[in-house]
Amino acid sequence: MDTQAAAEQMAQALAMYPQMKDVIGRSRVEGAKVDGTPISTTSNIETVQSPEQKQQQAHQDQQQPTSLGGLFAKKMMKKKSEDSAAGGDPNRSSLMTSTIEVLSVATSVSADAVSIPAGFKLKN
Repeated sequence: MDTQAAAEQMAQALAMYPQMKDVIGRSRVEGAKVDGTPISTTSNIETVQSPEQKQQQAHQDQQQPTSLGGLFAKKMMKKKSEDSAAGGDPNRSSLMTSTIEVLSVATSVSADAVSIPAGFKLKN
């Protein structure tokens, strides 16, 4: 996936779930407390349905007309609900999974990479 597509998807997710901004910010603060350098990091962001939302969803499901497409959609949702119930809380669903991996590490650097930039002045 290219960077532009990832940025667009993140913007869409933030528009749908504005609370994600706080979660990402907290993740950065907590990540800074980790000693060392992570080589592989996987972050999962899940949505959690409140009891009121679950009840409202059940009510909407009952109100929708039963068409062939509607039956298929209900069957898929029921299966997904059963799958998530078997693996954990049925009120949770995965919104986003992000994986970051370090693919290579250099053990040496050039003198230019660590030299003091030209024109640098120390402030007192």
